[in-house]
Parts: sequence; C-alpha cells; structure tokens
Amino acid sequence: MYCIEPKHALVAFIVPFIIVIVFLSTTVAAQAPASGNTSRTNAAGITGASTSTNVSSKDIDERSDLDLSDTLNMVPGMQASLHIGGSTEFSMRGYGQDKVAVLVDGIPINDAYESKADISQIPVANISHLIVNRGVSSALYGTCGTIGSINIITKRPTKLFTEFNGTVGQNDHYSLSAAHGAPIGNFYYWITASVQHSGEYRVSGKLDSDTRRRWLEKALRYDLYGKTYSDIQLQAVSAYINNTGTWDHFEFTKYQIAGKAGYALSSNSEAGCSISYYNSEKKSSNYDINNYSNYDSGTRTWSDPSSNAYTSDGKDAIFQNQARYFPEDYSIKVMPYYSYRGSTLQLKASAFLLRESDTLQAYADTEHTTFMNPSSVYSWDAGSGKAKPYFNNPFNSIFTDTSFGIQVLPSIRFSKHHRLNTSFMFSVNSHNEEEQALGNAPDIIAVHGSGVYKTKYLEVQTLTLAVEDEIEPLENLFLSLGISYDAQNLTDHRRRSTQQDTLNEYIEGYQAQDESTIWGTRDSFNPVIGLLYQAIPDFLIFRAAGSIKTTFPTLKAYSRISDTRGDLGIDPERSYNGNIGFELRLFSNAFSWRTDYFYSRFRDKIVKAFNEDLGGLYSVNIDGARTQGIESILAAESGRIIHIFSLSLSLSYTYLYNENLDNSEDERLNMGDGFAESPRHLLTFDIRAKFTTGTSLSVFGTYTRNQFLYVMSERPQTSIAEPYSTDYFEKLRLHDPLFINIRISQQIFGSASIYLLCKNVLDEYRPNPFNPGPGRTWYFGGKIVL
Repeated sequence: MYCIEPKHALVAFIVPFIIVIVFLSTTVAAQAPASGNTSRTNAAGITGASTSTNVSSKDIDERSDLDLSDTLNMVPGMQASLHIGGSTEFSMRGYGQDKVAVLVDGIPINDAYESKADISQIPVANISHLIVNRGVSSALYGTCGTIGSINIITKRPTKLFTEFNGTVGQNDHYSLSAAHGAPIGNFYYWITASVQHSGEYRVSGKLDSDTRRRWLEKALRYDLYGKTYSDIQLQAVSAYINNTGTWDHFEFTKYQIAGKAGYALSSNSEAGCSISYYNSEKKSSNYDINNYSNYDSGTRTWSDPSSNAYTSDGKDAIFQNQARYFPEDYSIKVMPYYSYRGSTLQLKASAFLLRESDTLQAYADTEHTTFMNPSSVYSWDAGSGKAKPYFNNPFNSIFTDTSFGIQVLPSIRFSKHHRLNTSFMFSVNSHNEEEQALGNAPDIIAVHGSGVYKTKYLEVQTLTLAVEDEIEPLENLFLSLGISYDAQNLTDHRRRSTQQDTLNEYIEGYQAQDESTIWGTRDSFNPVIGLLYQAIPDFLIFRAAGSIKTTFPTLKAYSRISDTRGDLGIDPERSYNGNIGFELRLFSNAFSWRTDYFYSRFRDKIVKAFNEDLGGLYSVNIDGARTQGIESILAAESGRIIHIFSLSLSLSYTYLYNENLDNSEDERLNMGDGFAESPRHLLTFDIRAKFTTGTSLSVFGTYTRNQFLYVMSERPQTSIAEPYSTDYFEKLRLHDPLFINIRISQQIFGSASIYLLCKNVLDEYRPNPFNPGPGRTWYFGGKIVL
C-alpha cells in the first residue's frame, strides 16, 4: 500500500484546498445574485473580540501627523520612535515590532530577515484607516502577528479630487505632498507623491550638560571599578555631555510616490493594482550603555570590562555612539489584486512583490573617524587557529530583502448567522548581503578589490492555510473559531567561509536541520477564539478572545548557524494570548467606556546568546516572558454646544506588568525580572474642539511612567567561581515625560485650511536620556482640496 510521507502530505492538503476555492468562486459567482450584503457576524470577528483601535484618516488629519509613528504613539499601549538602526519602529505592550504583523491592504510587509518593517516608509496621506489589534490577531494572518497586527487600508476615491499639503517647521523641516484621484465609470485611480526633509533637531532645554552628566554617572557606574570621570577618555562621552545645541548626525530626506487603480469587471467583481516607491538618505545617532561585568558560564567566574573600554571608542567601549549613515534606502511594493463580492461568496486574491534595500555605514562617532563594524573579510590567525575579521576598514554594507507570493482569502456566508473565512498564503523571502570597500580599506581591497562583493544569502518559503468560522449561535452572541497551519522552509544559505582552506570564498552555508511534522524546516498549528456578547444592545458589550501563536526563527537567527555544532535546534516561540473585558455605550454612542484585562505568555523565546563552548553568538531558546495588564479607554463626543462649537474627547490608560522569566547565565539576557524601557503606566489623551467659524483646536499627547534601564549595582569578585546572580544589577528609573501637542487650524475659502502646530509644548525629552528626541518644535502648514 502506498502511504503519503509527512513531507508530501502538504501537496495532498493544498490541492483539494485550491480546487474547492476555484470551484466555489466560479459556480457561486455564476449563480449568486448581485448583492453587497455581508453577514451580521462581521460586527464581531477576532477584531471585534480583541482589544483593537480603528484610526481614521480624519484622526490623522486633525492631528497633522507627520508620519506613522505620530499616529501609533496615540494608540493605547504603543510607543514609536527612531530606532538605533535608522528606521522608525514601535513597541506594543513592551514587545518589539517583530512580534506584530504590519499589513498594507491585508498583505504582510514585515521583512524576512528580522520580521520588522520601517513604518516611516508608509505615507500617512494614503491611509483611509488603520486597524490596530493588540494581543490577539486573526488566524487568517497565520504566524504574522504573534501579539498583534496593524492593518493599513489605503484610500479609494469616491469623487474627483486633487489635494496639496505643505508644512514647514523648525529644525530645517519641510514636507510637500500632492494627491490626485477619481472614479471614471467602472474605473478608479489615485496617485500621491511627497518629499519630506528634516535636519538636526534641538534637544530639550531640560537636558542640559549638568543633567546629562548626572544621567551618565547613574548609568555607567564606573566608580564600582575604581575609575573616576577623568579616567574616561571616550569621544562619545564628551559628545553626549557637551553637545547641548542640536542633536548631531540626525537628518533625512525622504521621497515617496504611490498609486492605486481598479476596474469593476462586473457589478460585484473588481481587479486592480497598487504600487509604491520610497527612497531616502538619512543619518541617525544614538548612545548606548555598555559598562557591565561579564560572566563566563564555563568557568563560572565574572570579569571586569577591559581596560581600553574606557579609552577607545567602538564596540567594546563602556559608552557607545552609534552614528549611522544610510547613503540610500529604498523600497518597492507592487500588489495586484482581484476581488469578488457576492451574496454567498466573497473572494479576494492578491499577488505581491516587496523589495527593500539599504546601504549602511556604521561609525562610533558623528565625525566618521572610527568605523564600528568589522567587514566580512578575514585573516587567518595561526596562534588561535581561527579566522579573524579586519577592523577599521570602512565599507558599505548593503542589505536587500525581497518577498513575493500570493494570498487568497475566500469567505462563504452559509446563512444570516454563519460565515466561514479561509486563507491561503505562500511566499518566497530572501535576504542578500553585500559589501564594498570605502576610501582607505587596504585589507578589503587586497581581497576583493573596490567593487561590490557578496557576503551572505538566505532564502525561506512560508505557507499559511487557515480557516476561521464566524457564527451567531444565540441572538447578540457572536463567536469566532479559527486555526491556521503555518510552515517555514529554509531553502538556501550561502556565506563567506571562515575555514582556513576556503578562507573568504563564497560557499554553500550550513542548512539548519528540519524539525517539522508535515512540511518545511519548522511548522505549527495556531488556534484562535473570539467572543462578543451584546448583553444590552448598544449599551453593554462583553468581549473575550484568546490565541496560541507561533513565531518562527528569522533568517537572522538561521544566519548565525555555521556548522553542525552550532545547530542548537531552535524551536519556534509559542505565545499564549488572551483578553476579557466590557464596554458601555451611552447617549446613542456619544459616550463609551471600555476596559480590558490582557495577558500574554511566551515560551521558548528566541534570543541571541554567547555560547562559551562554541565561542560565538548563536540563537537559542530561553524560558520566555509574561505580560499582563489593564487597558481602559474613555471616549465622548458632544453635539453643538451653545451653537458655537462641538467637542470630542478620547482618553486611554494602560497598565503594563512585564516579567522576564529567563534563568540563563548571560548578563546580556538576564539582568532582572523586568522589561527594560517598557513603561508601567502609559496615558494618551486627545481633545478636539470645532467651532462654527471653521476654526478647530486639538490638544493631544502622552504620559509614560516607570521605565527603567538595568545598570550595575555591585562589582562581582573576579577571583572565585560562583553561581550566576542578577543581584549585581539594579533598575535605573528613567525620566517620566508628559508630551503635550497643540494644533490650531482655520478653514479658509471653503476648500483650504491652514494650521499652526506646536509639538512637545512642555519641552520634554524621552524617557531614555541617551536617545532624547526633539524638544519643543513649531510647524506651520496648509492644505488645499480642489
């Protein structure tokens, strides 16, 4: 008897799935009457049952958000800012954005290498609305969105429009954008183009030289090692303390163009395509603490920082300046689609091609005198019998990530109270690394010349097959049940050799061993459940949702595995997420109060750790982490008050309790039981008044409290063996900033408006004083709609 092997069972699974989709899309499309009706269960779904926020283009316009980070900072439980790598990134409830799916019109745009996305590449002018799910995300997304998702829906014109926006501000800031679109019979289109420039920003006056010195002494604790301030001869320390004017080495120019077009093939079907292009040149500069004792788990002993860590800028310095310059950073997104919307069947199919590339030069100072990273060119050290990289040879580091694939989302309505949603997505994702010598780089040029040479390539396939059932078993009770099968298949790995006989050659890299049950290198099943009960319709609503989600190792994690010994069998991360809460709606939904308890538990968390036996950095699993808290949102909207103005208010409070459950003997991973730089308390507020004169006033902002960094509290003895202990570390309480922004706008000539915006009215700095952000900044702008 012939048996299907587990690896081939996927084919037996996929083929019937595709046949059913094609059959339903043709037969039902031919027989079903033209109707746009949708199931009542759409009022629920996982989005309705989880903690979610819907942000409209109106919200973005009335705050004059400059980019998506401004928008996300106003979402409960979220923080966004410029990352050390030069991209704009965010955290959700203390977790990095690699745990959050970022989607544009339902297509994931997280890169395969680190599962991140630079949100500054998404122009806010194109956004119709965005839906932010926190904690539990749909099974249809598969493993995308371990603890949440952000789905950005682009605009669709309903009438002919032409729009111009312009803003000028302090710090050499200016932005210009133009948009145009129209429906023409069965056809519609829109196109936008923008340019944005910003120069070095002025830091808050509250963060003067004396204040910086105090923060530095609290964080570095060089006194524990018998050092004084005069013993520190680092350019990074001098630059941080003394440069209190503008923040050096921060500037960017971004160009964006995007468009979308669609054509109605019939009364209930449509085909179209969206395209976007982004290009920028940018500089960033941040400072990092690096003054920690080092623990060797092999000998079970501690050691002090090296003596040159106090005098030589670079990777070993106790205080580091990460000054990064990106000569070019670009991305291209092409997403053709087809949609069908019948009374019984709905179908959306999309193909996608996403390509992003950035060129980086990493320095340890803003003057570009000390290069930060070693190149992928090695010399052989006979004494140690190991390959050693060349330092202080400047080079361009070129990373290029490419994803292409297809997504099919059929949805069948069996009855007024029952809808079945399904998903099929397959993608091929690759990461390519190249380098090129800069200026005086004799060691690189001797091996590779002055041209571009390849250093690393990885490729992975991903698959999601999912089903999500939405039913209304009782009146006003909506239930969603879903599960996805997700798989990841590592197909290619190439790298520069560090072996003596093939040193510096571009060779086939080691392939991680397969540990899947059906197909690929890793796979998993991921269930999701959601419940919404309208106990008193339009007055009292109860919600609950739960999910078990998987995070596969990224290509960055696989890239660290160079041989059999280094293949430590990384397991996928598993997260267990849930929320339960209620919502009160009063006065015809003019007032609402919603409160949710949320919980997330990670097991087998993937981290980068130094392996003493192998003498290098490898990706390993640790026990994990736990997050729980309360999120409460109050919203109110008035009618016309004394016939002069209307008022709207939104206020949210998030309480976060994060726990690090790691017990590893690694000082970089396990310094204590908390999440560094994650606030315990986070408040957002947004108050808007609109006057009959066409004037509007917005006051909005955030307050964060109880964030910390880990620093040394005691110097461990270096002469005795002892068990690892976190008692040598303590929490350094960071700044608790209140950011208030005020915007005044005036409508003129009916279709035009001007505004004045003051961001950070109180001239605050971010919680981490080593990455403070701009102080008080003024902007003036206007908008014309034709």
